[in-house]
Amino acid sequence: TAQAARGSTEREKRLDAALAYLVLAKHEAFGAGKTVDAEQADVSAVYYHFAANELRQSDLLERSAQCYFNSALRAFDVSKKNSAKGGGVRRTLELGLRSAGRAKAQFSDLGEEEKSDEAHALRLDIKRLRSWYENDLLRCFVLAIWGGVTRYGTSPRRWTIFFILSIAAFSCLYGYLLGGDGVVLAKAHNGLDQSGRVWAAIFLALINL
Repeated sequence: TAQAARGSTEREKRLDAALAYLVLAKHEAFGAGKTVDAEQADVSAVYYHFAANELRQSDLLERSAQCYFNSALRAFDVSKKNSAKGGGVRRTLELGLRSAGRAKAQFSDLGEEEKSDEAHALRLDIKRLRSWYENDLLRCFVLAIWGGVTRYGTSPRRWTIFFILSIAAFSCLYGYLLGGDGVVLAKAHNGLDQSGRVWAAIFLALINL
């Protein structure tokens, strides 16, 4: 039924196709209960993606964006649980990247910036997972750090907390290095009193970070 109505010029048939794909995506026997195999992309993620396409053509953009997001989220979750690195996982991750990209763009067009940021972060989580499976460890490490520190540039709060904690940690480190008589840094700053060493440590932490 979904395939027959898919791509129709009639809006009602498109909506029928979208609803059918959503039912299949959530159904334990046809979608959500299946896992990615060695050759094909995850079935449930595909159904969510197809539903989103039909909803987009029917001008239900917010629901379409949410379905794209669900497709990407399903692709990410099922790929995390699957330890294989075969074609099925790669296809699922590629589908997830496309779905997350469309969700991000549509949410942004709708003015839903918070949801757009969530889709952006999910897309980069999928990229990080794909890098891990492809043994691209440098990219995986960089994405892991970026995600952990700023949620890929979407969380000023997380970045502020990280920055403050880093300043405190490095200030303590420089305070220790400036305090010992045998330390090279202490010789460069000889004559500083206790208060001076504290401010010098904070200054060095800020400059170096």
